[in-house]
Formats: sequence, C-alpha cells, structure tokens
Amino acid sequence: MGNKQKKRLQRKRKRNRQIEKNLKKEEKELNEQIKILVLGTGDSGKSTLIKQLQIVYRNGFHERDLKRYKTAIRCNLVLHMKVLVAASLESNLEFGSDNEDYAEEMSEFPPPSTESIEPETVKMIKSLWSDSTIQEIFEKRHEFGIPDTANFFFNSIDRIADENYDPTEEDILNCRIPTTGVTHLTFEKKNNPWLVVDVGGQRSERRKWMDQFDDVTILIYVVSLSEYNQNLYEEDNVNRLEESLAVFQKTLNNNYFKKKNAIVLFNKVDLFKEKLKKYPFSKFFPKYKGKNDPDKIMEWIRKKFLKKVSSKRKIRHLYTIATDTNVIKQLFTSIEEIID
Repeated sequence: MGNKQKKRLQRKRKRNRQIEKNLKKEEKELNEQIKILVLGTGDSGKSTLIKQLQIVYRNGFHERDLKRYKTAIRCNLVLHMKVLVAASLESNLEFGSDNEDYAEEMSEFPPPSTESIEPETVKMIKSLWSDSTIQEIFEKRHEFGIPDTANFFFNSIDRIADENYDPTEEDILNCRIPTTGVTHLTFEKKNNPWLVVDVGGQRSERRKWMDQFDDVTILIYVVSLSEYNQNLYEEDNVNRLEESLAVFQKTLNNNYFKKKNAIVLFNKVDLFKEKLKKYPFSKFFPKYKGKNDPDKIMEWIRKKFLKKVSSKRKIRHLYTIATDTNVIKQLFTSIEEIID
C-alpha cells in the first residue's frame, strides 16, 4: 500500500472516529435531555407560557422578536377596532354624534398591514374606544373573537403608536398570535438540557401533535378556564371548555402517554373570576348544581378533567395566570418533584 493510500485511509478512519464520537455525544445528550411537550386547544395560553420561559431562561427577546411583536400589536389594534365597529353596526347600535363618521370610516378601513399607526388613526381609535356603544360590544367580546387583553392595548395606544415604540415584556405577554407549526425552546437548568415543544392548538394544527410524541419526559396540558362561555371558531356550536376536555381525554389516554406523567394548568384564573360576575357558570354547564363560587367551580372542573385519565400515573395540577412570572417557578417545582 502506497503512502497516499495510507494517508487517505488514516483520514477516513479519523473522520469515522469523529462521527462515532459525535453520535455518542448526541445520544448521551438525548438521554439526559428533559423534553416537555406543551399541548392544549387554541387560545389556552400555551404560547404565553413559552414566552415566560424565554424571559426567564433565554434572557428575553431578540430584536427580530421585538419587530415581529411590534407589527402584530399595531395591526391587532386596528383589526380589533374594525371588528368592534362591525359588530356594533350589525347590532344596529347607535354611536355618539362625534363618532358616527369615525365608525363609518373604520368600517371601510383597509386590513392593517403596516408597522406604523398614523396620528389620525390613533385619534379615531381613541375616540371610538371611549364610545359607550363600543364599550357595550366589548363586554360581549367573547362572541366576536376579541381577546380579553385587547383593552390593555387600546388603553396604551399613544405609547404603542409612538415612532420609537418597542414592545415591553408585558406587551409581548399580552399579545395574542396564534401558534402555527411547532415551536422549540432549548435551555439549560441545573446542568441538564431542556427542550420545550409547543404545537398549535387549533383543530387544523393538531394533526402535527403526533410527530412530537417521541421521547417526551413530561406532558403539560393547558386549559383556559375563562373559555367556559365561548364556542369554537371552527364550529360555533361547540363549547371551548368542552372541546378542551375532549382533547385532554383523547391525548392523555393515547398509547404514547398512558405511562407518562403530566401537569394540567388550569389557566386564566383572573379572567375566569371576572367573567363569573357577569356570566354564571351554570348557564353554560347546567350539570353544575353548586353556587357561582370560583373556587368551587374550579374544583368541579378539575375533577371533571382528571377523572378522564384512565391509567395510574402522576398527574399534578396548578391554577395559573400565564402572564404572571410566578407561574414558571410553580411549574418547575412541580416538574422537578415529578421527575426526581
């Protein structure tokens, strides 16, 4: 064998050893990795949880994230006012004399797509937002797909429309952008690699869930308590909380998860308690015979969910407000207790 052949063989062997070393390293990291799969139906608050993790473990948001949220927040401000005005007009409600022209102009306003809000548009939205008709319709926002956090942004429109505006962490936590596809978040905690996977919760997105089922350490299922009086976008005669219950039952009893531990987050407790003051729970869930007391109702919902799990395993639950950073501390305390 010539020298050239020997050198080629040596290089090949060296490459093979390096490949084998890399494969062993990846296998070791995979075995040590804690994979958390976050599931739940649309608008349950999963994405807000992921944002909290990014703030706590990934030092917040990058410039590209800020740009994306800035555009989304500004566009949503205009879009949500268009929806409120359209709903007011369809309900044959009258605007104050100062806002009649604004309502007509807003109803014909083009779909928002820019990164800025013109001063005249700011003036128009502020005036409409102060109108009693818009306030009346906003109280029924769950009927029109307006998020509960929309008022936070309407009340901050001057700050948001400023040319030097950059979204704050509070802005980003309150911003609603439906998750499409799969979002991965990686970080290290106590020298262990963690992978958190968030998959869109709308019906059209759930077919992607199965692709993420392998090697899951723990499942987190997020339930929005405040959706008890809302129906699905996709099927307007199906209650959202009932849909979440059905998806929970199907998911937790899937063969992939029959032996997996899980944490159920009963989320949006603050919004849930506020809604109960106006919309009695028993009106939407006649089988509930108790008082319209938040704690009693949450316990009833918890039992309704957990009795759907057919096999024995560790199932923890937390009552949470996803925009509260303390939820991360509570969540990881529960995770570490389960996996230790």
